[in-house]
Parts: sequence; C-alpha cells; structure tokens
Amino acid sequence: MLRAAHATTSLPPSLFISGVSLTDSNLIYGGGFADIHQGEYEGQLVAVRCLRFFTNQSKKRRMEIERVLYREALLWRSLKHPRLLELLGIDRHARPPLPCMISPWMEQGTLSQYMDHYHPPRSTIYRLLCEVAEGLTFIHGRHLVHGDLRGANILINDNHEAVLADFGLARVTDVTQSTSRNAGAVRWMAPELHDPTLAEGVDKRSADVYSFAMLWIEASAWTEYPPFPSINKEGQVILSVMAGSRPDRPKHESHGYLTQCLWDLVQVCWHQEPLFRPKMRDIWSWLHAYVNSTYMLFQPLCPFTVASASTSQPSRSLLKTIALPPVPSLWASQSVYYRLGQTGKRRLSGPCYSDASNGCRKILACASQRVDPGVLFPCTLLTDGGRFE
Repeated sequence: MLRAAHATTSLPPSLFISGVSLTDSNLIYGGGFADIHQGEYEGQLVAVRCLRFFTNQSKKRRMEIERVLYREALLWRSLKHPRLLELLGIDRHARPPLPCMISPWMEQGTLSQYMDHYHPPRSTIYRLLCEVAEGLTFIHGRHLVHGDLRGANILINDNHEAVLADFGLARVTDVTQSTSRNAGAVRWMAPELHDPTLAEGVDKRSADVYSFAMLWIEASAWTEYPPFPSINKEGQVILSVMAGSRPDRPKHESHGYLTQCLWDLVQVCWHQEPLFRPKMRDIWSWLHAYVNSTYMLFQPLCPFTVASASTSQPSRSLLKTIALPPVPSLWASQSVYYRLGQTGKRRLSGPCYSDASNGCRKILACASQRVDPGVLFPCTLLTDGGRFE
C-alpha cells in the first residue's frame, strides 16, 4: 500500500471519509506543517488537519503536495499504538482544495497547555514523558522517525495520557541512508539536521532522541517558553547549537522536575555526536522502571555512560559507574555486560563493588578489551545465582 502511494495520487477507498463539518472556521492551532481546525464527524469532535496551501501554487505543485499527504496518510494509518494519535481517515471536502486528515479531538490539548492548566506534580510529568518515550520506541522499532518532536505535538487524551501527533514530518527511513528532507522546529532540532553533511551515515532516529532531551527542558521549565528563550532569532539558535551550546538546567528545584539523574540523562541524549546518544528503547526501558517503582524515591545515577574514545588496553580512564535498580542482595563479584550500538553484548571485567546508598547499586568496571566509541548501557548481569536482567 505504501509503495502504491508513491506511484499514484489516489488512496484506497477505505481511507476516505465524508461528512466532516467544521464547528468553527477559525484556526485552532498552526503547526509547522499543517493547520488544525475543530470539526465534527458522526457525532464526535475531531481535529481537521490541513496541509498549508498557498493559492499561487501551480497544479503540478499541488499534485506534489497531495502525493506527500497521501504517503503520510498511509503511513499514519498503518501505525496502531496507544501512544500514537489515531487517523480516522481523509476528507477531501472539509477544507478544499486539499484533502484533510481527520483524527479524534483531544480536549486536554497539548502537553504545553496541559502543564499550564493543571500544574501537575513531578510524578505526572515523569509518567507523561515516559509515555512519549514509549511511543517513540514503537516508531523507531519500525525504522521511522517522528521528525518534529516538541510539546506542541504531544497531545493529552481523556485518560490524561500522552499521545504523539503531527506525523507531517515522519518518513519511512532506511537508517543507513539520508532522508530527502529534515524539518521541524529549529529549537528542538539536532545539530546534524542543520548541516546535512553531518547526517551522512547517521541513524536518523538519534535526532528524535535529541529532541526528546529538549522536550524534557520544555516540560521541566514549566513555562510557555521554548528552549533557548533568551535567543530571539532562530538563526542564532542554530549557530549556538552547532557550536555545542545547550539550554541551562531549569531552576525549579522546589518542584524537583529535573533531578540530577534526569539532568544527566538529558545531557547524554542531546550529545553533539549522534553516535553517543542512547537508543530510545533503552531510555524507555529505564524510565519505565524508574516511574513505576519505588526507585523514584531515591536519587539514582544516570544509566548511560559515554565512551568517547577507543581503547584495546585496560585503562582507568574507562572506569565506568553503572547504576542499577535497587535489588535485595547481589554478589559483590559478577560479570557485567553492556550493549554498544548495534555490536551486541560485550563484557566489562575488573573490580566491582556493591553500594546500597541512594537506593541503587554501583558497579565499577575497567575495560579489559577494546571498547569502541558510543553509549554504554547495562543490559545483562551474570551472577553466581544465574542471569539477572
């Protein structure tokens, strides 16, 4: 079906719906790729998502825009997950001349609006961002990228859960090849999206990881301001990002929205080098355990460690501190395995010790074999008692 969309401007009949009426012709929200209006369909409120259309476009250009819309619609419709906004179908007549994508209306609004209205506690913020990570993990597992991750594109459903919206920039991507277009809000965009030469051979999903870090800053600041609020011009933001500058840690210590552990996580996620950013599946795995257990009561360590250089010799410079969830009793001596990129599991050996302070275990291990640059993530422990995940 996706392949057919590249060759024709028609959609399967099952994707068309009719009878959508606008409840108000006024614009509700203007995203980076589309305008959102409120409508009604079969007795329920819906969001009417229309690609921006300029009246001076030629017929040829209009057909090109429609092809992009059809390709996106087929992709969006194929994705089924609780953390993704559902596509009900496409209506050609809701807002001519272009067809519009119709999805359920989210009364709670965007993540930014939700924060401003409810002033939720820390635990709720953590849960919502963990749900965002879950949605991204699903997308990335299908070799897709979201491409425009920010608070305005995170909606809150009636169960007060986060769902990802605005797939106008999402593309089926071969992670070994560059995409035809990189777009999104400048203040959330990774450095390699500003300079295509930096994106050659890079896993495009790592750009979503960078944006996820910026989303933490946006949510933790608890304001309507985007990242880099003191920089007015987006061109200056790009120059700052390319030079390695990042937003300061939000100063809301009384609310505890961004603990030291999470601040460390944010800094790893927005690393200048895409290779050094963790995989979203690992981020979600750790966050899920963090927000759904008493682990939140403690001040754990960030689970990710960056190895910035290769080595083939044991070195104190590669001494790693790996944080693990609190467990009853584990042996002080054990073998530690880590996952690095796509290379599978490797072993760290050396002096290990257990530290129950702060509710977490710490293991110091010195590399005794070659370690390539990248992000280390503890994935398996082997103890005298058998395997421990």
